[in-house]
Amino acid sequence: MERLWEEEKDSTKFKRKPELWRVVWRSIRTRVVVCMLISIVQNILQFLGPSVMLKLVLDYITDPQIDHLYAGLIILATFLINMGRGALFNAMFVVGTHTGRDVNVEIVGEI
Repeated sequence: MERLWEEEKDSTKFKRKPELWRVVWRSIRTRVVVCMLISIVQNILQFLGPSVMLKLVLDYITDPQIDHLYAGLIILATFLINMGRGALFNAMFVVGTHTGRDVNVEIVGEI
């Protein structure tokens, strides 16, 4: 962040005054985008779990002609969706907390 701050001071000599928020945004921009993408995928899985998988379970219960392999695949898909949701939520939390910690350390280090 120190390098970014120096670049901000150098690039704004005659145009505008340097601003800390612009430097902070430049340092966390990639992490914010990654968090947003993780959140989008996690929300899609959040939708798939209850709506689509529940419909498949109810269809299987009402139609006894379907084989047991299909039931196993429904169980496996439900398990994988829930594990993926949990892992993505955890990844989003880790990226967010590390970003917050890094920004805090960088700003306090500048003071």
